[in-house]
Amino acid sequence: AAPEIAFPRRLPVPAYLLLRRCCRRPCLRAARREEERVPIKQTARDFREACDGGKGWGTCGQWCSEGAAFRVQADALAGMKTLADYTEWAKGLLTPMPDARAEFKSFAVDEDNNRVVVYAVFHGTHTADAGSGAPTGKSVASDYVYVLDFEGSKISSMTKIWNDGHALKQLGWI
Repeated sequence: AAPEIAFPRRLPVPAYLLLRRCCRRPCLRAARREEERVPIKQTARDFREACDGGKGWGTCGQWCSEGAAFRVQADALAGMKTLADYTEWAKGLLTPMPDARAEFKSFAVDEDNNRVVVYAVFHGTHTADAGSGAPTGKSVASDYVYVLDFEGSKISSMTKIWNDGHALKQLGWI
């Protein structure tokens, strides 16, 4: 006769169920972190669309703290110290290039430093006179990066990383 097999009263829990139980809390914490991060992520998206869409400070200011700083190492923008100045400059850029648009390539949230980094390519053709001379008819495709620093849910400063000389040469402005 075959030996009798004794089954334990309580079957062991399969390993995959233990992993699901163990990971449940970290996964919930990660979901909560994502929810907390959404405000700066959405704020950054809204700001960059308005800024690069030429809406100016009147629209862009709602996502920024008072006196938000602007930093850049580009001669064309050297005198600008506030984000208000930059957003108005970006608005004015659409006058000589009415077809201007930004092609957004990458978007990253650095939650440890309360920062958002946006990489894009600016496209436009100088087809209208903006008071500085006849249109060149030349086009530009210029890479740039925005580094947006936040205090709470508001942008406190922005650094633009951009090769202005390269862009201005493409347009025939220098």
